[in-house]
Amino acid sequence: MWPFRRKPADDTGLRGERLAERHLRRLGMRILARRFRVRGGELDLVAEDAGTLVFVEVKTTGSARHDPAERITRTKLDRLTRAARAYVRNARREDAACRFDAIIVLLNDAEAPTIRHVRDAFTPRHWS
Repeated sequence: MWPFRRKPADDTGLRGERLAERHLRRLGMRILARRFRVRGGELDLVAEDAGTLVFVEVKTTGSARHDPAERITRTKLDRLTRAARAYVRNARREDAACRFDAIIVLLNDAEAPTIRHVRDAFTPRHWS
């Protein structure tokens, strides 16, 4: 379909990523990449926290009825791992410590957004 039209969910996701980025900066982290994509995977945010590479998966919702963290499936984790390996290789940071965080953003129309940051949210299979 041309011209390309963004879906409302895309806008929600972008807003959540911007809020997550601001949250990480407040914690003193440096943002290294946004939406890093490789064939078969994507990282929402890559940050550096005191020398540790932090790969961040951001999940955003406008409703508290569903926990967006439930959308982080094993398949999604495998794709995150693939993208993280590519990032480490491309950045020549093979010796850097790495961790995988998740940030859950709940957008409330009546209130300020709620951000839940889960450090070390998961350890990918076969990560070394």
